[in-house]
Amino acid sequence: MEEFRQTVDVCNLTPLAFSGDKFTWTNRNFNGLLVKERLDRGFINQKWKELFNENHISHLEYFSSDHRMIEYFVSLHAQDRPASTMHKRFRFEQFWLKDSECWDVIIKNWSNPSTDGSMFHLLQNIFACSEAVQHWHFGKYGQMKNDINNAHQRVASLHNSRHSSTAHTTQMLDAKKILDDLLEKEELYWQQRARVDWLKGGDANTKFFHSRAKARYNNNKIKSLLSSDGRILRSEADFAAEASSFFSNLFTTAGEDGDALDIVISTINTSITDEMNLILTQNFTRSDVEEALNSMAPDKSPGMDGMSAMFFQKHWDVVGSLVTNCVLAILNEGADMSEINSALITLIPKVEQPQQLSDYKPISLCSVLYKLVSKAIVNRFKKVLPAAISQNQSAFLPGRLITDNVLLAFELVHCLKNKKRGLSTLLQMEERLGNLKGLSISRGAPSVSHLLFADDSLLFCEANESSCQAIMRILEVYHRASGQLLNTEKTVMSFSLNTCDALKTRFNSVLGMPICDLHEKYLGLPSYAGRDKSKLFSNIKDRVWKLMNSWHAKLFSIGGREVLLKAVVQSIPTYAMSCFSFPKKFCRQLESKMANFWWGSSANKSKIHWKKWSLLCQPKAEGGIGFCSFLHINQALLAKQAWRILEDPHSLLARVLKARYFKNGEFLTASKGTLPSLTWQSICDGRDLLVKGLRWKIGFGNLVKCVSDPWLPGNTTFLPYTYCGDLEFTVEHYISSDRQWDFSLLQQHFGQIDIDRILSLSLSPYQREDKLIWHHSENGSYTVKSGYHLAENLEKMNDSSTSNTIRSWWNRLWALNLPKKVKIFSWRVINDALPTAVNLMHRKISPSTACSLCNCPRESSGHALFLCTRAKQEIHGTKPKPAAIICSFAEAYVQQFINSTLKPASQEADCPSQLEASTSNSHPAHHTRSVPVHWTPPPAGSFKMNVDAAFDEAGRIIGVGEVILIILVMFWELFRSLSG
Repeated sequence: MEEFRQTVDVCNLTPLAFSGDKFTWTNRNFNGLLVKERLDRGFINQKWKELFNENHISHLEYFSSDHRMIEYFVSLHAQDRPASTMHKRFRFEQFWLKDSECWDVIIKNWSNPSTDGSMFHLLQNIFACSEAVQHWHFGKYGQMKNDINNAHQRVASLHNSRHSSTAHTTQMLDAKKILDDLLEKEELYWQQRARVDWLKGGDANTKFFHSRAKARYNNNKIKSLLSSDGRILRSEADFAAEASSFFSNLFTTAGEDGDALDIVISTINTSITDEMNLILTQNFTRSDVEEALNSMAPDKSPGMDGMSAMFFQKHWDVVGSLVTNCVLAILNEGADMSEINSALITLIPKVEQPQQLSDYKPISLCSVLYKLVSKAIVNRFKKVLPAAISQNQSAFLPGRLITDNVLLAFELVHCLKNKKRGLSTLLQMEERLGNLKGLSISRGAPSVSHLLFADDSLLFCEANESSCQAIMRILEVYHRASGQLLNTEKTVMSFSLNTCDALKTRFNSVLGMPICDLHEKYLGLPSYAGRDKSKLFSNIKDRVWKLMNSWHAKLFSIGGREVLLKAVVQSIPTYAMSCFSFPKKFCRQLESKMANFWWGSSANKSKIHWKKWSLLCQPKAEGGIGFCSFLHINQALLAKQAWRILEDPHSLLARVLKARYFKNGEFLTASKGTLPSLTWQSICDGRDLLVKGLRWKIGFGNLVKCVSDPWLPGNTTFLPYTYCGDLEFTVEHYISSDRQWDFSLLQQHFGQIDIDRILSLSLSPYQREDKLIWHHSENGSYTVKSGYHLAENLEKMNDSSTSNTIRSWWNRLWALNLPKKVKIFSWRVINDALPTAVNLMHRKISPSTACSLCNCPRESSGHALFLCTRAKQEIHGTKPKPAAIICSFAEAYVQQFINSTLKPASQEADCPSQLEASTSNSHPAHHTRSVPVHWTPPPAGSFKMNVDAAFDEAGRIIGVGEVILIILVMFWELFRSLSG
């Protein structure tokens, strides 16, 4: 299977969506062991998707064969398709904000009434602005593609002209500015449609955004549906009728019972105090509205009016007064909000290949005006919710994480598997009725009957008749009170090993829920682990593989690939890594996949990895690219869980773990114990990193032993270098009554280095308890970022550390105002990561280290870029080029030029033409008069490039070698001198 995936990856193929039964082959052994498999699949590449916008297959009947017939649906060519009659709804475009004329259009069409205004005036203004800005857009950007082509031709024409006057230079600059402006707007246009929030940096990736937007359109289009009666629907009219029937039935309440509602409410204790109620009922203010607006993502899908949050955020000075008045009228005066209380319903697939409407979840696209009202209320409620919601509910509250429920569920299910009698079922209920007994993992541990995360619930109880009847009564009351029904298709029960079959049958008959061995997943993560942890997380590897298979390296610049890997791939495993320790082999496989993509892949093979992954994982300030090591980020994320247990020992998770693993001890010194769960083992792995960065903050000083407890900053152990006092002395012994260090006692028992370290610690004039803090952050609280850096530094402690001078040098290189691909090329030069003859022979690709152009016995990076005489002769035949053009040209051409053993003849001919071609896409040079100058050193924090040094007195034409020398030799020589 792995070879098949590699083939699909190399060929840049993506699987086709299908409809019908997923199995396409059967052995037709209807009287014996019947086997079914999906053997037949469809794949297409990116070019095919660009030619045909609709592609999917349908699995038909077997028709007397062991394989189903496969029916393939494809649309017409884009240019042959009839024009769509569907009206496109208005959406505020992000690139409009780049044009000052848009601001003028908004001001002209937005009128603030003399009075406070009403919702009618507000909606009228929004409609007027949307109409006006659309009219302005069609007039100025309606033919953007043609405008870009014309701008390209204009720039190329001016480049090819032989004129060199000041007027010509001005025309060139103006034309280039127009082209750059149009290209930037085009990129924003497609980026907004691609819905790629992670790609914030890198070079321009317009082609990727365009491809992603088209793929997103095709994926979101429903091509067929399986109706409730088993028919396959293909027309939009059938889709609409089926959706209306399905969701009307789904969301129609079964009716509410007032008596049942009173029963539910009577079980809820009063938790809102008078002070809290005063906070909740006070009038909303303008600052509340602005806070709600600023908390919105600027470019999320808009509501029916088409205005996203960025319209209001960017034009708040114009629209803010009227919007605020209308929102406050609703919040404080109860004004009618029916005019904004409407939303668009869109369907989001819940599975990879949705077949029927139950595979989609509907979401509402509300207007920003409605969100302002709801968010203001939510922000107000956030202040009191922690007091009103029990610890069993982990959603919605700051400070409570979804991982708490995952860790608790895993621990309880692990315990359940080894208990004699028990039941776990996905339900929602309460423990107050008294007939249920929750699950306690050990004597003295808190009894847990339920864990809630929004509407995803996990219930634990004993498997007996009393529990069964109690669950039935609770569900019945809840159904009557809320009008909601339990989805038995998504509800399962699992029992402990020693539960008798009779009890299982009884629960199944009363509750009507299917029985499974164990819950495989809870909140998206495994709830139980077997022996092979790699299989436990195989879905993560599959997800990474599928995602990277859908990308094509050629659509990205190398800077874009860097941002993509950091923002997307590295974030995929973090949720699971926050709860589980991943096997090293598994992490290496993920990193290998990332490395393949980073170095780029050709049509038939992966490219050479010129440097090992560990170097790429080094920080940029230390000569790396800044990728994350999955092993270290895994440990840093688990250390966060250990820190939360240390900081909040009264949380439900901390109390359960304490009762199970360190009942009479401390968390920091607890052992893994017997038969530990995978989650506890993982937390212990994170704790190992945490303790290496913890030290005591001195308060009273009575809890900290001078010689054995970490408390002194200045080394990795936080212990004194020398100490000759009593081994049982605490730090309190060296603090005077006026809260100052006792200098005379310090001199008796500590060395001078340690005394200086001690005196650097300030003592609070107030009496406080000693407290463990995280040394590597300013506020003493653990952060995943600082934990990751500690894990990295601990691994390379034995290696030579990077000097501050070299760190500063690398920082300056990455801060240069150059395209990312040029800076990465410079990084490759400095790290000798180019396909020179020396490197090719080292990898047994080339038989010789000699330069094929000048026959130098050793073709290194320095020789190829700066010393090869033949290369200079070839490039001297071209016109002088500005440094900016050389930068963009160098990265694209030099690799071909260096690897001259492949096609030396063609390279000689291609060099001038490729450089000339690069000129038409670069900024023009400024023509200035030569004047005598004196060299002065650059200001601190910057580099100086003496480009004029490339020209001799006679004005002789120079080539690429010398100009690259100007840009890169500075880095090369400085690096050589610093490294000795």
